[in-house]
Amino acid sequence: MNKEKYVFAQLISFQNEAKFRRIVDKYQGNRYVKHFTCWNQLLALMLGQLSNSESLRDLIVALDAHHSKCYHLGIGKNVSKSSLARANQDRDYRIFEEYAYYLVNEAREKRATNIFKLGGSVYAFDSTTLCTYCSVAIVQHDMQLDRSTYEVLQVLSISLTDKTNLRNLFNKTKFQDDKERFGLNEPRLFNF
Repeated sequence: MNKEKYVFAQLISFQNEAKFRRIVDKYQGNRYVKHFTCWNQLLALMLGQLSNSESLRDLIVALDAHHSKCYHLGIGKNVSKSSLARANQDRDYRIFEEYAYYLVNEAREKRATNIFKLGGSVYAFDSTTLCTYCSVAIVQHDMQLDRSTYEVLQVLSISLTDKTNLRNLFNKTKFQDDKERFGLNEPRLFNF
């Protein structure tokens, strides 16, 4: 019997949940909430970002496909389209914005390179996207991975619901051939 945690759950273990709860308490985000907390909402949206869901419906389909794993992924038991849509509509955006700023600062401190000094056009993402990509950068630093952030995102996105140790997952996976296969003209969004 495999006793490893899911890859997504291992990724979430690098998050500072206590800091997030303090921010939620500051804005009273979980007031009158029984089951689907702000933390569950953040995890569901991060899973949607990492699994490349294009819409709320795509995210719910992915969550329904892994319904038996949702609790162990940290998302909770029942995530319906209506409850996620209502949470996205009603909850204070400043909770996720402040947490995204916190993660950006933490990623800046942990990365020695100029990760957020980008040349050219800079686009605004929602705070969940920032939380996800900053979390990946933090994991990349803490695990001392010698891979680009793009490669880390690719490995994580195809194995979110696998029960594999993160270190073993990155040791087994090789992406060096992708650069040769796609050529140098391929966009490098996350290779800082």
